[in-house]
Amino acid sequence: MSDNSGLLMTNNTAAIKAISNYIYQTIVSIQQQHPEWINPKYKNIPWHHSKYESSLTNKLTKGLSCAATKEDLQLKAINYLQIILTPEFIDSDRYNALISQIDRFI
Repeated sequence: MSDNSGLLMTNNTAAIKAISNYIYQTIVSIQQQHPEWINPKYKNIPWHHSKYESSLTNKLTKGLSCAATKEDLQLKAINYLQIILTPEFIDSDRYNALISQIDRFI
């Protein structure tokens, strides 16, 4: 089987929206279960409100849409996660599961 990770992305809108929504849902879940995993700058934002859902998913979708390859898309998603979430989360099994799910969307 060939490795398609470096291929140019085409018709990726559905994948990008799915990734953006999944990241948003993960952040809401983390805020409820492990608020210490959210960086202090973002900890007090009520992510579960529709205003913030729309704002974050739109920002993620716009930023991820700039990815030219599947590898770029994954790296951009990881960069957003590293901005919002703490190193403790990045070192957790939940982070690994999140990245695996993002890879499935790609």
